[in-house]
Amino acid sequence: MEQILKKSFLIKAAVVIVIVLALSIASSVRNYSKVKEKLDEKNKYSEEVTARVSDIDELIPVSADKNADTSHVYKFYYTFTYNGEEYTVRSFDEVKDKNKYKIGDETKLMIEPDNPKEFYDPATSQIDDAEDLNIGRIVKNVLTFVIIGAVVIALFYHSMQKKIAAAKMPPVPGGMMPNGFPQPYSPENDQDQTQDK
Repeated sequence: MEQILKKSFLIKAAVVIVIVLALSIASSVRNYSKVKEKLDEKNKYSEEVTARVSDIDELIPVSADKNADTSHVYKFYYTFTYNGEEYTVRSFDEVKDKNKYKIGDETKLMIEPDNPKEFYDPATSQIDDAEDLNIGRIVKNVLTFVIIGAVVIALFYHSMQKKIAAAKMPPVPGGMMPNGFPQPYSPENDQDQTQDK
């Protein structure tokens, strides 16, 4: 009986481990593709230039949702020179901090060499944040699956131990075990019941 219960527990534990591994791998692959996409996007901006903040746009988001955040956001215009040509570009990212830059401030931009109008500002861009967020999500998902798997295995183990303990208890009159289940058949039990009769 004990060997059967232990074998059943090992099978259940193995199934849980396989499921945890499959979910962890699937989640990691999905999130890694997002990280790789962000890395590829970031890597194309390989040239660093010094730019001057030449203008600032103040925007008020419009939303049909009354509870939406409609606080002012800001976009910056940068002017820089690359390969002898001057460019003025507008930021893609919206910034809520009005004092992030003032007109005339200098900052570093990362630009795409073949198309200098494509750029990002490391001080305001969400590229790095998105990359860190997805790596953190991979770790979080794997840990979550491992913890859930460990809890399920622990519950299976606890249940097995209870059944083993119950099976080792002495039988009670009437052919019933202390756990309420019928007493397993054995020649000794059959002989005892015959003598009682």
